[in-house]
Amino acid sequence: MEAEESHRAAIDYQKGWHGIEQNPVSKDPDLASHRWTSEAATCIVDNKNYRSKNPRNYRLIIKGGVTKSILPEQSIEILIGDKQLLSFVPKSDFFVKEFRITPELMGQKSSFELRFQSDKTFIPSQLNPDSSDNRKLGIRIYNIYFRQSD
Repeated sequence: MEAEESHRAAIDYQKGWHGIEQNPVSKDPDLASHRWTSEAATCIVDNKNYRSKNPRNYRLIIKGGVTKSILPEQSIEILIGDKQLLSFVPKSDFFVKEFRITPELMGQKSSFELRFQSDKTFIPSQLNPDSSDNRKLGIRIYNIYFRQSD
């Protein structure tokens, strides 16, 4: 994601992410593409409060998915640095989670880590002999929305 406006932070996908995949039949633009994580994935997020005289709260919305038919009890953890925002077992294949991120949670550096962890992954080629996909797949992330909220 690029920083398009002064109140929108840039997000840089780091370790643990697979490439972008397209879903051309999606009618929802937020679901038109996604990235899979492996068992753990990290994003580096610009801290727009860095050296700010007037730090603000931010809104974080994550649209994601899991494959309940393969991993019905898969647990997901979302963290900023080492601070857990949420640990949950999704109730369906699709989830939306929203958080209020305070300046204190973002810290005093120019960026911070947004982390995703899954307790289970699957390899498509081990489940389907016709697949040549040997990636370890954890969580499907459609959209990460991070904007100033006040």
